[in-house]
Amino acid sequence: MPCPDCRLILVATLNEKWGGWNAKTRRHDFSGIEANLSGLQCPPHVLFMSECTRYNDFEREAFYKMLALLDALPAGTDPEGQPVGQGIYDGMLSKGPFLVHGPGVFYSRPTVRPRGWHDPDDQLVREVPANSLNVEIAGRKLTLKAVHVSGRHGAVGFDAQFSLLGKFAEHPVLAGGDMNMCPTQENNPGYPMDLAREFDDNGTPWQRSTKGIPAADGTWPPYTASYDALLDHGYLDAALLAGNHTPTVNPRHGGDAWMPIDRLIVSRQAPVRFVPSTYRVHPEKSHSDHYMVSCWARVACAKHEQSDADTAELDFAV
Repeated sequence: MPCPDCRLILVATLNEKWGGWNAKTRRHDFSGIEANLSGLQCPPHVLFMSECTRYNDFEREAFYKMLALLDALPAGTDPEGQPVGQGIYDGMLSKGPFLVHGPGVFYSRPTVRPRGWHDPDDQLVREVPANSLNVEIAGRKLTLKAVHVSGRHGAVGFDAQFSLLGKFAEHPVLAGGDMNMCPTQENNPGYPMDLAREFDDNGTPWQRSTKGIPAADGTWPPYTASYDALLDHGYLDAALLAGNHTPTVNPRHGGDAWMPIDRLIVSRQAPVRFVPSTYRVHPEKSHSDHYMVSCWARVACAKHEQSDADTAELDFAV
């Protein structure tokens, strides 16, 4: 029987293109987001949205519509058959220079208790924790961070961004989003070994450095070493734990490079472990260039200190 004080939480990351913003109509269309979230077995306790375009504009109309959409998601059950009711949601939006399609984190307040936001505009907030949210789940302290790694500065940019996120592994961190990169892939049919061919065939050779790095033989393999180094700082990756290499980009709607770049990670310092058997890359539900990813995670209560294990199971022993 599961411990009543430990919590199973559903964590998801979704990169709906531009957060539903349509530059032609100058309106947000949330039908794609709603369709994706309807594929979950219950309302997510934590949702990382990689693109929340203009959610802060127009008196935050889109932000509040997003909260209303989440509040309306029907109740369901967790993998152990326990009921999960409707949530009362809140969220925080990241900001920064040139952050046009900034990410946001949304959370269900009955389970997730917010404790403090690291506002990048605060002169006392350092760069590493900026745009992260301190919370409490099952009486345990945790920090949530929505991520959208930019490829605009190429390999140097990947190293810099993953270095910052890597330093954050000192703390109990649960993060997710569009990393624009993935771990080094082995035995993964269809995985692009030369992005020059991928982007050149699409007529966009200028995009090579957004995910690739030039090799001595003239090819542009994905710069996966940068993400591998991130994990070496002390993170666990849900897809790797599950042995799942399913791509998370949707080539039918503009997704490029056929890579599994939408990731969920947790630091080893966190009292949280993913349940690998519950990891999912969800089928296409909208006209977005990404698929939604979700995984259940176990938050160990104070009397069940996190063990050295990298994963959690559904049959938690009291």
